[in-house]
Amino acid sequence: MQKYGWHAPVEQQYVYLVQLGDILQLAGMSLLFVGFIREYVKNKYVMLAIGLFVALISREVSGINLDIPVINYVLDLLFNTDYPAYVYFPVFPWMAFIIIGMFFGKWFQELN
Repeated sequence: MQKYGWHAPVEQQYVYLVQLGDILQLAGMSLLFVGFIREYVKNKYVMLAIGLFVALISREVSGINLDIPVINYVLDLLFNTDYPAYVYFPVFPWMAFIIIGMFFGKWFQELN
């Protein structure tokens, strides 16, 4: 609280902190996608293609927004690029690095 210079009453500040999308939200949401990829995609080059596809479409899908507050928050976690934003690490494009890292992990395992 002191870091942000906030003073009582702090209810609005707590709402801000709850809506803040940080690296932990990125990790949690990416875990859903990565779990699906690990289960169903066995070819490392398909993983690379998915990672590159996520990187390529990220700019096109950024900023998608509806007029429903709860859905907007989820869409912000996935695609937000507004500055200043509540979400510092949107899933798209950051998830592309995680998926491409999975490709390199499989490649390095094959090389021993």
